[in-house]
Amino acid sequence: MRSRLLPAILLMILATTTSAATTPDWSGWYVGIFGGYLDGKLTANDPTHLETTGNFDDDSPLAGLHAGLLKQTERGWVYGGEFVLPLYIQTGSAEDIFWFPDADPPVTYEADYQLAALIGGRLGRSVGSWLPYAFGALGLASVEGRSINVNDQDQYEEGFEQSASATHLVFQLGGGADWQATRDWFAGLRVLAFISDERSYEMPWNEGEDSEFGLEALLVQLQVSRCF
Repeated sequence: MRSRLLPAILLMILATTTSAATTPDWSGWYVGIFGGYLDGKLTANDPTHLETTGNFDDDSPLAGLHAGLLKQTERGWVYGGEFVLPLYIQTGSAEDIFWFPDADPPVTYEADYQLAALIGGRLGRSVGSWLPYAFGALGLASVEGRSINVNDQDQYEEGFEQSASATHLVFQLGGGADWQATRDWFAGLRVLAFISDERSYEMPWNEGEDSEFGLEALLVQLQVSRCF
């Protein structure tokens, strides 16, 4: 029994040692998809807007594409750049409970994502098949703001809709970890602060008001990538 067990144990030790000593090469181009969730809160330079809706929460699922290039040094450090293209972020909506508390249907204010693009960079170190890293990105996001059921004289009017668009400066900062399943595929998780600056959405009913809105959020994201 011992004569059979000893070679098996030696083979297991050898395989484990060989695996641990082998550091995957992360260098190369990659493209992939991502999906996640934004746990967010609207920001505004006018605090009375919180009283208007009573709710500044703006949570949303999101999904998109990314592509990038990684380089690995002889010491296992990995650095690179990445292009991020969000394709879907859910429309945010808030109901006016201050100026039109009894309206039926209610007066609502909506923020509808249109397009965004970010350029980012990462720095990490390979640990076996894992790559923990720090990540940061900067970009622009176009958002359309809408008010529904209030007219350009700031009076209730069912079916009346106004809209205005703004382009926000967007930041992402945090970290993540990727796992290299094969030389051609890796998957990972990111946890990021997602922040946009405040911009004005001036419509006829609030013309002349210096009201600006932005977003602060925590982003948890999963991604799968194909290497080339």
